[in-house]
Amino acid sequence: MERIKDWNGRWIEAGRSRGGVWAVRDWVDNLVRGGTTPWPPPELTQKLCRADRASCFDPDEFEKLASPLGYYSDLQSVHSEDALTWSVFGPLIYSAPDVRHLFVETLLKRLGIDCGCVRASTIWLWRRLPHPDNFCSGGPEIDFGIQAEDVLILGEAKWRSEVGTGQGQDGKKNQLEVRRLFLRKMAPRLFPDSRQLLLLAISPGKPLQAEVEEFIDEDRELIQRSMTWAGLCATTNHQGTEELGRYLRWKQDLSQPVAPSVSTQ
Repeated sequence: MERIKDWNGRWIEAGRSRGGVWAVRDWVDNLVRGGTTPWPPPELTQKLCRADRASCFDPDEFEKLASPLGYYSDLQSVHSEDALTWSVFGPLIYSAPDVRHLFVETLLKRLGIDCGCVRASTIWLWRRLPHPDNFCSGGPEIDFGIQAEDVLILGEAKWRSEVGTGQGQDGKKNQLEVRRLFLRKMAPRLFPDSRQLLLLAISPGKPLQAEVEEFIDEDRELIQRSMTWAGLCATTNHQGTEELGRYLRWKQDLSQPVAPSVSTQ
């Protein structure tokens, strides 16, 4: 177990897998909390599941990593997409409404969506939707969702992984195609007030999808957009813009093969 500095310069305990992936001993040290209270929120507790990663670490290292919870959770990994997704969107869920509305308004404008002034919005994480192939439960888990008065965004977040394939009843769709199918097929019925339906993919670098605009009916549009994490974290009016920038750079540095400066004290 080593001591490394987090994005705020604070020393924390962390270990590395046999493949060189960093994991923090305390899962909270992998997240931007952003003043969220009470803590922890249900979005995170549902993600604190046991992960069978013992074979990825030396036994002594794994025992130390597992000691706080009594087991290892993937939320401890610096490669965790869920930790990054929470750090960007989670604090906004529990922020003052006007802060959240302003962020949503600014994000939509950056995506080229003319939404006017946003006066009502919600943000949610890791909710399952009905499956667009059969309308039954067990549909896709949406990494993040954003709703405003007449806009619905379904978001797919990627960090180190690729877009999943073998999706849908026929096994021939990928993750983005399943979500696009939901927006085209089910969203007009389930979200009748949403006139603009967005599929937004977030990635570290290259776009995960092409920009597409498609009319579903005479007054409803389906829009595909891609965005980088850096662009999202820099979105004006995010309450933690400065800290998110440091957090993202920290995550990028630790995701590289070059080891960060460490302390053996």
